[in-house]
Amino acid sequence: MRIVLNGPVASGKTTLGKAIAQKYGIPFIEEGLIDIFKAKHIYYEMRKNKASADEIDYARRCWIKSFFDWKDKRAQLYRDHREFVADRWDADLLDIWLYFWGREPHVDHVTQDLFRNLHEKSKSIDLVVLLPFGEPFTLENSSQNLRRNTRFTVGLFNWAIINGLIRSVANLNVLNIPSQSLSVGERLQCVDERIRLGF
Repeated sequence: MRIVLNGPVASGKTTLGKAIAQKYGIPFIEEGLIDIFKAKHIYYEMRKNKASADEIDYARRCWIKSFFDWKDKRAQLYRDHREFVADRWDADLLDIWLYFWGREPHVDHVTQDLFRNLHEKSKSIDLVVLLPFGEPFTLENSSQNLRRNTRFTVGLFNWAIINGLIRSVANLNVLNIPSQSLSVGERLQCVDERIRLGF
């Protein structure tokens, strides 16, 4: 059984993922996006501090590489675990890429690679659990100690992109959690019912 969780910032993905992992005795895979955001921070700092063109270009290439590093690490985790529940997955990687790089010239080859990767990885996923968009539950840092961007506009943009990416994948089993007000236990019950139905 392979389950991945999608949803807006602070919507309860980690909490639900750990509850699913505990109930079914399967590994929980953390989102692991911190290196991407660290590389982004370095790149932005270089530009802000007017570093040399070579330094900025190197930081840019390192940031782009961090997306592929995440993709490779996640592929290894998929190989290492027959079953798992994952906080975020390859659709989130592409969403983040599009958010930061979608308007940049000369990146279509990277976007195409990440899009193909999403479609390939989706073949091994049994269920995508999509949490609803709404006000965040909490404003503290994420489980990976990343500062959460809880702006409504950014959240809505990312949620819309994720929905579009998921819909682009044929034959993907998706469970839409119907309401943000559901407790963790109620959300877990929704997942249980879907699993009992065979996804």
